[in-house]
Amino acid sequence: MAHVSPGDDNEIKQSIQLLEQITSHHQTFLRFQEEAKIAGDSLSREGESTPALCSRHVKPLFQFDDHIVTFHVLLQQIHLPDHINQRRHDIQIAFQKIEPSVDSLKRCLQAFANGNLQWEETRAQRAAILYATRTLEQHLSDFNELLADILKIPSTQKGSNNDKNGDSSSESTEEEHKQRTEPVPIDSVSLSEKQSSPLFMSLYELLKMYTDDLALREICRIVGTTYNLLNGDSHAAKAFSLTEQLDNENRLSELEEELRRRLPGRFQEPPSDQ
Repeated sequence: MAHVSPGDDNEIKQSIQLLEQITSHHQTFLRFQEEAKIAGDSLSREGESTPALCSRHVKPLFQFDDHIVTFHVLLQQIHLPDHINQRRHDIQIAFQKIEPSVDSLKRCLQAFANGNLQWEETRAQRAAILYATRTLEQHLSDFNELLADILKIPSTQKGSNNDKNGDSSSESTEEEHKQRTEPVPIDSVSLSEKQSSPLFMSLYELLKMYTDDLALREICRIVGTTYNLLNGDSHAAKAFSLTEQLDNENRLSELEEELRRRLPGRFQEPPSDQ
């Protein structure tokens, strides 16, 4: 029988304990993802949400802050199980997207709660909160899928022997995941699905943050829109109104082209196909 030194034995025990902790955290982050989906769905259904109502839907997501910190510390441990240690970098990359998403959501909520906003600005801020919530949900989904694959949790594996025997459990799991992670349709009185899209929000944010009124007037002239007919009094409200108008006309690509010309350093992705 092979002799195991006390030091090796301690490392094995520590590795097992760390694996148990990581598995427990994975279950916590699955609940976090589900809470993010519930919050996003609620915000989508209630398109005219007040700051207080938005806060009620979103604040439960902040109860996971301590778990984020704890898992970050856990990833720094030396004696992680080999199969996790080999994918440590991949886990860190996926995990590092979660905390900034939470911080972004907090900033959006704080701005909505503190601002004395006009109607168009209120719509824009609600759209920003919804987008931040959906982004957090997607990052949690990506992280949980990666961790489940590394931990080899059966419910997330594809192509199992059950599929060959005609068992539909794998298909059901994929369908359930699709229902959990895909945004629900938004009704006619709430923000449109396009307005919660990454392209809509990114173009609106660029207009709001990196243009002034003169630049906005020039952009309106270039895309064939009358500046004086834009809704709202503030620059942010007019930026939202212009983005919304072009979105409704399926012309966001024209706005994107002009902003890429003016702000080339602010784009990291290739042009959209819209």
